[in-house]
Amino acid sequence: MKKILLTILAVFLLTTGTMSAYVERNILRSQADEAKLKTLLIPDQKWVPFPNYSDRAGWDALLGDWKDDLIARGEDALNYEWRVVTATDYLTHDRGGSQGEAGANLNSNVMKIVDLFFAELATGQGKYINKMANGAFTLCETSTWVLSHHLYLQKTAHHFPQLFDNCIDLVCGDVGSVMAWVYYYFHNEFDKIEPEISRRLYEELDKRIMTPYLTETHFWWKGDRFHPEKGRTFDKSIKVMLGTGKEFDPENGYLNNWTPWCSVNCLQVFALCEKDMDRYAKAAYMSMESVDKYINNLEGDGCCDEGPSYWYQGPAKNFEYLLFLNWVTGGKVNALDNPMIKRMGEYISSSVIGNGWVVNFSDASARGGGNPLVLYNYGKGVNSPLMKHYAAYVMDGKPVAIPRDRYIIRMFYSLLVKDDLKKETPELVQEPYTWYPETQMCYMREKDGFFVASKGGHNAQSHNHNDIGSVSVYYKSIPFLIDAGVGTYITKTFSPQRYEIWTMQSNYHNLPLINGVAEMDGRQYESKQSTFDPKTMTFSVDFAGTYPAEACVKSMLRNVTLKGGKVTIKDSYLLSQSKKPTDFNWLTWGDVDIKTPGKLKITVQGETVTLNYDGKRLEPIIETIVQDDPPLQRVWGDQIYRVTLRERKAATKGTYTFTVTR
Repeated sequence: MKKILLTILAVFLLTTGTMSAYVERNILRSQADEAKLKTLLIPDQKWVPFPNYSDRAGWDALLGDWKDDLIARGEDALNYEWRVVTATDYLTHDRGGSQGEAGANLNSNVMKIVDLFFAELATGQGKYINKMANGAFTLCETSTWVLSHHLYLQKTAHHFPQLFDNCIDLVCGDVGSVMAWVYYYFHNEFDKIEPEISRRLYEELDKRIMTPYLTETHFWWKGDRFHPEKGRTFDKSIKVMLGTGKEFDPENGYLNNWTPWCSVNCLQVFALCEKDMDRYAKAAYMSMESVDKYINNLEGDGCCDEGPSYWYQGPAKNFEYLLFLNWVTGGKVNALDNPMIKRMGEYISSSVIGNGWVVNFSDASARGGGNPLVLYNYGKGVNSPLMKHYAAYVMDGKPVAIPRDRYIIRMFYSLLVKDDLKKETPELVQEPYTWYPETQMCYMREKDGFFVASKGGHNAQSHNHNDIGSVSVYYKSIPFLIDAGVGTYITKTFSPQRYEIWTMQSNYHNLPLINGVAEMDGRQYESKQSTFDPKTMTFSVDFAGTYPAEACVKSMLRNVTLKGGKVTIKDSYLLSQSKKPTDFNWLTWGDVDIKTPGKLKITVQGETVTLNYDGKRLEPIIETIVQDDPPLQRVWGDQIYRVTLRERKAATKGTYTFTVTR
């Protein structure tokens, strides 16, 4: 099999990577304008590919061996006490806590509605209707379906719900789509109890989703104010976040996973509930505009710069939007055969290292087992044997797990592919290298040996960490030089104080601290060049431009080579002024031994590797970083280490070679 070098982009092999080029691909709007789209949209929900509520044979066939478990979930939900979201729940965010009790209580209610919904479809006897109606009414009475820390989308940017100012975030869209499916399947049953329930549900969907979607232009994820070069601009009346009075764009100015995620949810609401074809067509076309801009803003090489964890929220949900649009237009608007969409899907298998570990730049976790149903559905939709085989590989011979998801369209998709997935042949294809020339990410591996990942680019990517030039090293699918990932999302995470969090800082990545100065966040802080040579298996990046002026960096060139069972990292710097010795930082875990000069020995899970360095010129310093944050602790245990190799004598230029060997 050919090397995964993204062969259609192979011309970039030895060239400088490009930076966030916005390309007017417009793969959706090139197929239909709004007027044509109106003629293509299938009216009256005749597009729905699932059985009618009363079709018992149809639901029995579709649910198959999932039926009993789905009913059991519904039985459990019958005993559930609907939760009230209180005023102090909403205030958790402003008081500096995590994402808050408001979101937890809302999510708990929604998930029980999902359980009741599928249990009723599985049985068709009306047993779960009353409880479901109570849940739907509870949500109608809930002040907002938006998470507290996303209420900056209100025009006042206040993190407390204001009933006159409805906005749409990821969760509001999820809740709206669940309620739309509930309305579609059960509004007639609700009418038998009390017609006001269905009327109120429709009114809330219109008030919270449909009308704001059609009329508001300040939801950044829609892209109404998106400029290809400048990113996004906020309404000048917004004096954003946390009482600072400082305007702050929590998503770095660019469209990210929010765009397809919110778009597919909103489109579901219109497709299932909107009776006015003019409004429906307008909304559908607006969603096409938004998703076009999202795709236009991505690099053509298919890499997900948000990392593997966010692949399931970005590229996967983009595919799921495209598939849903295909449904509601009867296949007349079809982007599933676009090569870029296929590349975006196949990225996820290339990021697998092994044993549950994945490449984890940005806010991604180093652990990622994968969702086989999502993978298979994507692979089937874009005709990718690679993805379908990988989906079966992720199952590892186990039964197909029944999903339970607030993002309800994914559960529906799963129903359609679960039986095909069971028959698929498992295979994980791992090539010697994968090079994403536009995104500037490079993976190299030797069979049963070392795996190396490194990157160039800029420090304003979605869910950005200041990590340009960083490198991760694994041996036999065990991490040794690590990227810690991200901890619990708290108030600071999406605020002007984001880079006060240690996991976001370059001095807690495998990067040098120069003149006591770390890399800086912002689009202007970018690497100068990035190349990969497959003949020498060397990735090269000059990331001097990621440091602010006070670091006095003229050049910071890193060459990363994997060859002959050895990883070589060669760092060469040139400064206009030397104020402090340069620190070369390395993040690791396990048992760390720095006793022998020139050797940093790391032992993890019975395997030992050694980072060799010039002990005469560099002094090792070890710092223990206690891991008491659950997301980090689950991956790395109770502690990790930062080993700093500090110059014994400051200089304006220098070259250091670090080798990682067995």
